[in-house]
Amino acid sequence: MKKIFLRTLIIASLILLSISLYGYFVEPKLLTTTYNPPINSAAFPESFNYTKVGVLTDPMVGNNFSAADLGKAVEAINNQEPDIIFFTGGLISPEQLANIESSEMTKILSNLQAPLGKYAVLGKSDVDESGKVKEILKASGFLVLEDSTKYIYNQTDNPVILAGFNPDTQPGDILDKLNSLDQNIPVIVLAQNPNTFLTTSKAANVKLQISGYNHGGQIGIPFLNTLFIPKDSNSNYIKGWYIENESYLYVSGGLGNVQGFPVRIFNWPAVDILQL
Repeated sequence: MKKIFLRTLIIASLILLSISLYGYFVEPKLLTTTYNPPINSAAFPESFNYTKVGVLTDPMVGNNFSAADLGKAVEAINNQEPDIIFFTGGLISPEQLANIESSEMTKILSNLQAPLGKYAVLGKSDVDESGKVKEILKASGFLVLEDSTKYIYNQTDNPVILAGFNPDTQPGDILDKLNSLDQNIPVIVLAQNPNTFLTTSKAANVKLQISGYNHGGQIGIPFLNTLFIPKDSNSNYIKGWYIENESYLYVSGGLGNVQGFPVRIFNWPAVDILQL
């Protein structure tokens, strides 16, 4: 009986070790591209039908995700020839911020190309006294939206409004901002934390929000995938599509890893392609 127990323990330990090694050394390098069918929302102007959106989020460079890995993600997005590109925060792992060269990051991100432009919001880990991440994004050609908006036109005079919010902006301020906009123009919201959708979905003009932050739960197994999301996020919005009040939320599984858990299992790092 004792031998059976020891044998079982050894086998279980070897399986656990193998999964851990795979999750650290193998899966974080298995970059994929997630394709999504068109939303086909009548809320968007006809000129935006089938507009291809490239989404890049949460690489957390320095936490078992390198600058070279980021370069491969940039190449993957460019290969899809998106019309517009969104970055929704989490560029550099906070504990590695001082060690990452701004010039290298700027060179990589500058390679992203889209005719309708590149737009970004800051994530929780991007906000610090140095302003390093914001400067990298701006130097790379991104317009960084900080509780601000941008009208986007696509060959006609009928725009959509792009609204981006900082991670610490209060729900009441977000809703006030959205309600102050022209209610006849559809709004796309960029915000790192999908929790923001609890607020933005209350605004009638918001038709789509794009977020990340949860890294798909790190482990793509039901119930386990709620254990590793950030404490200030929402386990109801882990990855994929959600809808509230006729407003859509898309949560990307992202590229990198949460702090303290640099492992991915059954949850490949991904860039995302959406179509309006």
